[in-house]
Amino acid sequence: MMENQEAAKQEIEVVLLRSAVAEKEMEMRQALEEQKRRIFNITVLHTAADDKVEKLIAELSVLHLDQEALKEEIAILKTQNTSSLEKQRDAKSAHELALAKLVENFEISSRN
Repeated sequence: MMENQEAAKQEIEVVLLRSAVAEKEMEMRQALEEQKRRIFNITVLHTAADDKVEKLIAELSVLHLDQEALKEEIAILKTQNTSSLEKQRDAKSAHELALAKLVENFEISSRN
């Protein structure tokens, strides 16, 4: 009878241990699944970040090209402005010369 009680006690312990092992296995599986989800989410975020970085690099490249085009346009406008100012100075000088000539001719004609 003692042996039966001891055997029953051991059977109960085995069942409890198996139950504890099964519970621990379930917890570990859940933890593993959670880690898999986290890794997946991190991978998705990393991929999205890579895509954004590539997009930003492309936008910066376009902006750089736009900046270079603007620099060239500014250089052309400066050249045109300088040329225009020189033409204005030349026209002003020609106008002043013509005015001086008219004044001189007027003075000469007034004396006569």
